[in-house]
Amino acid sequence: MAAVMWIQMSSFLLLMLQITAETTPQTLSSFRAARAGHDIILSCENVIDGQHNCDYTTWNFIDSRNTASVELVAHGQINENVKAEYTRLSVTANCSLLIKKVKAEDVGGYTCRQYKTRGGPQEGPDFTVYLSVINMTEHENNDKVIVNCSVLTHGHCRHTVEWLHEGEKNKSDVENKPGSCSVTVTFKRSHRDQKSKFYNSLKCKVTNNYTKEEQLFPFKLKSSREKTVCRFFS
Repeated sequence: MAAVMWIQMSSFLLLMLQITAETTPQTLSSFRAARAGHDIILSCENVIDGQHNCDYTTWNFIDSRNTASVELVAHGQINENVKAEYTRLSVTANCSLLIKKVKAEDVGGYTCRQYKTRGGPQEGPDFTVYLSVINMTEHENNDKVIVNCSVLTHGHCRHTVEWLHEGEKNKSDVENKPGSCSVTVTFKRSHRDQKSKFYNSLKCKVTNNYTKEEQLFPFKLKSSREKTVCRFFS
């Protein structure tokens, strides 16, 4: 009798697990990084067939502080309630989200959601893109020049950052900042006169610790009027 009850209970638990797996919405995600001041397109990878002007697509945003979610795009159009604040956004023909001149405040999670009808139930899983912003700065300290590459991320740091010179890690000059999601390279001011040999080959390598995807961001020498104070993000 006990064996029969155990079999019945096991069957019931398996059925409940199956139902839960079928009804719990899935969330697909990816990670992207963009340099501050540059444009980026966040792809919506869960677009369904039958869309006309992305009229059944929404984009929601939650910033790096995990405050309340904001609906940026409703029915393929920038939401009227946020249009004045998010003037750098637009929706592409394939329902992706274009962000122009990326800023630090753009860091966060962008969720693309699909519907078959307006006001109807959601169709398929969410697709969330976690956007990080790369910031490069340069400043002088006596006879030295310090160049910094920092990654501002959503949540805890999930990137490894290092400077590359001529395609290889310059171990003698690189100073890593463990856990800070940033790295600096320090060199004598006299080296700056050799721009074509040093600056033009200096690249910031950003590796996502989860996906192992690598991105290279070339360093661009700024004029004295454009230089900014070195900042570190945690």
